[in-house]
Amino acid sequence: MLAEKYAPENIKDILNNKEAIARLENFANAYINGELRKPLLIYGPTGVGKTTAVYALAKTFNFDLIELNASDYRDAQRLNKKVMPAMSSMNIFKKIVLFLFDEIDELAGRLDSGAENAIIRIITKARQPIIFTADDFWNQKISFLRNYVDKVEFKRPSDNEIKTLLINILRKEKKFVKNEILDIIVKRSNGDIRAALNDLEAIIDENEELLDYIGIRDKKLEIFPFLDKIFLNHNFDIPYYAMSSIDLDLDMIIKWIDENIPNVYRNGALARAYESLSEGSRFFEKANRTGYYLYLRYASVLVSSGVSLADNIQTYKFKPYSFPKIIKEKTSRKDENERINEIIKKLKSKIHESNKVIKNEYIPLIALMLKLDKENIEEKARSLYGIEDEDIKYLVNWRIP
Repeated sequence: MLAEKYAPENIKDILNNKEAIARLENFANAYINGELRKPLLIYGPTGVGKTTAVYALAKTFNFDLIELNASDYRDAQRLNKKVMPAMSSMNIFKKIVLFLFDEIDELAGRLDSGAENAIIRIITKARQPIIFTADDFWNQKISFLRNYVDKVEFKRPSDNEIKTLLINILRKEKKFVKNEILDIIVKRSNGDIRAALNDLEAIIDENEELLDYIGIRDKKLEIFPFLDKIFLNHNFDIPYYAMSSIDLDLDMIIKWIDENIPNVYRNGALARAYESLSEGSRFFEKANRTGYYLYLRYASVLVSSGVSLADNIQTYKFKPYSFPKIIKEKTSRKDENERINEIIKKLKSKIHESNKVIKNEYIPLIALMLKLDKENIEEKARSLYGIEDEDIKYLVNWRIP
């Protein structure tokens, strides 16, 4: 995917947020010089590059990076056994290890009673750098952290910065997208760099009509970041709670996941993912059929966490996410209907029959004549009815009943 392919290798290449980047560099340099610092909490809207910046920081300063997921820090026992020893000592090569608690605000409200205190103990005893990321520094769920971290704000990049990034990537990919389409992608991204890159990739690989289905972004989670949470986390909590943050109905979510399971999973994981999705679909249909909507809870768990847990860890590269075939078919039908209506309009000015008669009788007849004697009929169709090249091409390929 473009977002991964063009992820910055150096912290200085992060888009926008120069002040925040300078603070991250100072933080890393302090540890190189043997100084201990308070952990950083990087906060800002989804898609502005918080996690990307942490990975780029580790690469730039040659730190090892350990990203902790929900299962690592949701309870005090795991924190004390797995995380505390690693953070309070140097590794055998005396290399600095940067610990990342990503999206701490998403799970903080669901930590067990001792986990918050365990995190505080880790912070106070850690000899290794720690960085947390969150959307909102003032979220009450992470209030226990505020006195123990230094906050670093990441802001949305400007539209011009995002557009420049997209243009540079298109040049490297040797692809072309119309300027007005780029403007639409930038506007709809609402400052979300990853979303803009994912939409650009979809437009490159599919067609511009799919812009109708990308939608204007707000604080709701959009489809590509949502699929990341389903397929890249391999735990229960993050995929499950992502379901409440996506502005799509469950039926369309099922179609998106169904389309993309083969792009992510292989072998046994593929079978387990489809089994879970199938069970979720069954409960969804049962809820609609019986009106007993408690079944939707089961469907949501199976479709999200069930699919995510089909594989413990991703060990291979997966293909870019695909739009569900139903959307492609819908787009194709839209194009076809517009073309037929345009031809009907041209014929009606000469034939003076109803739309239904022209569609069911005249268009199939003209299509058949074009197939049998294209050269002569094409010339007459142009002169008599004003039919153009695109119309001829469509009629030649018309499937006659």
